[in-house]
Amino acid sequence: MPDEYVGLEIPEELQGRIDEELANGNSREAQKMIDAFEAENLDKAYQKLDEYYSKTLEIQTTAKSYNELEILFDISVSNYRSLRESLEELVLLKTLWDSIQLVSSTFRDWESTLWDKIKTDDLMQRVKELQTQIKVMPKGLRGWKLYAWLVDMVKNMATVLPLINDLHSDTMRDRHWTMLMTVTGQHFDKGKRPSRSDGVDRGIRIDDVVMMI
Repeated sequence: MPDEYVGLEIPEELQGRIDEELANGNSREAQKMIDAFEAENLDKAYQKLDEYYSKTLEIQTTAKSYNELEILFDISVSNYRSLRESLEELVLLKTLWDSIQLVSSTFRDWESTLWDKIKTDDLMQRVKELQTQIKVMPKGLRGWKLYAWLVDMVKNMATVLPLINDLHSDTMRDRHWTMLMTVTGQHFDKGKRPSRSDGVDRGIRIDDVVMMI
């Protein structure tokens, strides 16, 4: 059952469009595509969980009626082990998807943070807290691919944030930024958010740097 819910890997076609946006220096458009894809798949996952849970409860009701008949006719009572295991897995899946939702929404909230507002120490502390929460999740789900995907997502952020911290250092000069943009093929203006009349948000945000790195 768990493998049916592994749907957060970006399809090849969509990845191609994301890469094209990045090549054109549109890191924010690329991030929007990723966010939309993840949000859609999160919704689908919860819908599937609801469907499976409803069907399993129907089967459980039927199984209970069979048990009552078995007792009535004084025959061996079936324990329906697979049914019990299915319900347990559904509970674990719900727990796992709740954690994915928490991590995804947390990282999504960070994406709009302007460069001069980023507090990497606070963000890194939050990532450590998330990693701790993930490590103590029930053993029954730790062997699932979806759990490994969640671990990797948080691990990647834990890798990126120290780099952002280095880029945020006062020792970074304009020439360093120019070199970095040349190497990565990305362009952005480092500064505060301009007025709405400018028509374009020119302030560098955390998602610009994450996509660039």
